[in-house]
Amino acid sequence: MSSYDNPPITVEFILNSEAKDLVEDCGLHWKPWGKYISVHEELDETLIESLSNDELVEFIGVDSEFLVYLNIKEFSHR
Repeated sequence: MSSYDNPPITVEFILNSEAKDLVEDCGLHWKPWGKYISVHEELDETLIESLSNDELVEFIGVDSEFLVYLNIKEFSHR
């Protein structure tokens, strides 16, 4: 079964606000989330099941030290 058989899942990364410049350098979009920032990315379900939270945030290009919380939202409807 290919990764195209499963729709991507939206993952929300809550990061320390100090990660803002790094997030922008990675070309990621962010929104304020209280004193933190929120980044949403669509990732393959297999990737989510295979990697730890620290590995997932590093996969999108952000150092794991900035990760506060990770929330797996829902299947994307693309």
